[in-house]
Amino acid sequence: MADPDDRFVIVADSHDAAEPEHWVVSAEAETLDAVRRLSHLDKPPVRLPRDAYRGDLVERTLVFLAAERRPEPAAIYRLAPAAPDAEPPDPHGTSRRTATEPTSQAVLERLLLQKAGVAVSDGDGYARLQALGFIGTQKLAINDFAGAEGVFSEALDLARQIDHPPSIVKTLASRGQARLELGRAEEAIRDLEAALGLARRDRLVEEEGPALTMLADALARSGRTGEAQALLASRTKLAETAGDPAAAARAKANEGIAHCEAGDPAAGRPALEEAAAAFKALGLEPELARTLAYLAAAQRAAGDARACFATCAAHLDLCASLGDFSTAGTTFVNMAQILFASGLRAEARDVLRHGLEAVEDPMIRWRLSGMLASFATE
Repeated sequence: MADPDDRFVIVADSHDAAEPEHWVVSAEAETLDAVRRLSHLDKPPVRLPRDAYRGDLVERTLVFLAAERRPEPAAIYRLAPAAPDAEPPDPHGTSRRTATEPTSQAVLERLLLQKAGVAVSDGDGYARLQALGFIGTQKLAINDFAGAEGVFSEALDLARQIDHPPSIVKTLASRGQARLELGRAEEAIRDLEAALGLARRDRLVEEEGPALTMLADALARSGRTGEAQALLASRTKLAETAGDPAAAARAKANEGIAHCEAGDPAAGRPALEEAAAAFKALGLEPELARTLAYLAAAQRAAGDARACFATCAAHLDLCASLGDFSTAGTTFVNMAQILFASGLRAEARDVLRHGLEAVEDPMIRWRLSGMLASFATE
């Protein structure tokens, strides 16, 4: 029997790591069973002085914090008032596990399904759908496409069993994405066409847009570029009709990117310029960075070196402010080539050296190194 003064609390890893002087309690209950049933935590956390409570780790769990659409690791503790002369708890002691420690994919999956199992026992199949969707998404992120396909197939069966059309659309589209990465384009396109058809039939606008974009990508990667570009144009109109300027900007950017990846970057320039202006107005800087990379390439393909150089400079400044140069590889290449062609060879080499310091992608680094060696001998 727990002491009447004890409390069972949930502490999210992100809070735990950020505030070592406090127990940042996202939820609490009088019993362990009660706290185990908590998964969606909508209230602001409560901060308790860490040296005022002794905390014993009970078990690991997963929770959805307010406004978040994916679960994060957390821990359940039993807190009890500390004795007046007790030593303050060690914030890095063995009874705690912080967010900085790696949590394996297998452990995350087990915790998710464990949490979902409680809901399923209460007749809540939708909670298990959420868990499976998260697991499948994680598998896609680590390139376990075969595993993702299996998880999304299971989720699709469950979505059909409980007759939840939005989930059927999402899981069909996600399975199609996995199958595309496995090289089974025809099966992927069938899944994505089915998802899009169902979304349109049931007027599921929120689900229609992503399904449409994924289908366009699958068609483009299968060489059906005309069909892909037509779909992307309809995606832009859908977002504009729905009054979603961010989605409209992303769709417009994808229109331009599709032209670039189809080998006609100059044709994508108008869409990319429109998308870049929209992202800038909306303050969507990561999206703007990606778009500027393609825009610079489109401007260079159109023979507009002056505009390309200005876009490259703006892109690199934005990457520096974001602390993220992951989209900047081709921008370093374009800027260096323009400088070199203009006779500014030392400046071109400086740009390439900067790129080698900033970019992690091995293929881009190989290209930058080759250019630097070539520019040193010409």
